[in-house]
Amino acid sequence: MKYTCEGDKTGNGTGKEYLPKVGVSGEGPVQGMIQSGTWIYKDSTGRKVMEVVYDANGIKSETCFDTDGKPVSGSECISDRRPEFPGGEAGWEAFLKKNLKYPKTAMKDNIQGVVLIKFLVKEDGSLSAFKILDAPDPELGAEAMRVIRLSPKWTPAVEFNTIVPFTHVQAITFQLK
Repeated sequence: MKYTCEGDKTGNGTGKEYLPKVGVSGEGPVQGMIQSGTWIYKDSTGRKVMEVVYDANGIKSETCFDTDGKPVSGSECISDRRPEFPGGEAGWEAFLKKNLKYPKTAMKDNIQGVVLIKFLVKEDGSLSAFKILDAPDPELGAEAMRVIRLSPKWTPAVEFNTIVPFTHVQAITFQLK
């Protein structure tokens, strides 16, 4: 994302942002270098794809537009959604409970901690490009990687009503009771 602001010394004026991943650019007012009021987002052809109204707390409302320029309402309009495991947090916890096995040596040696795994959630929800970012023990890292690779497809990320690939970091906690 590229963001610019043209305004006075207090950061009031007009802002512009470009989201290259989805080919969308937006423009609207800023107050104190923060988006405010109504911003219009257009695709690379100049077609209006979304209108977002900002207030002091962030996004107040958003309206998406179909290819004919007609507003699309409700759940069909998503400005930003991170990828999610099927069933959300509860689904993730159930998946871990069923599939995660505490490595015996790590258990015997009382090794605990958090493993961080980075991976790509593709547009179809499949996962790839796995990498262990941090692990308190190689066995815990290997087990976390095994479980992530077992994962079903995720709900993909969305930016400005467009499904996009998203690099996600997932924490898996190993804790002895």
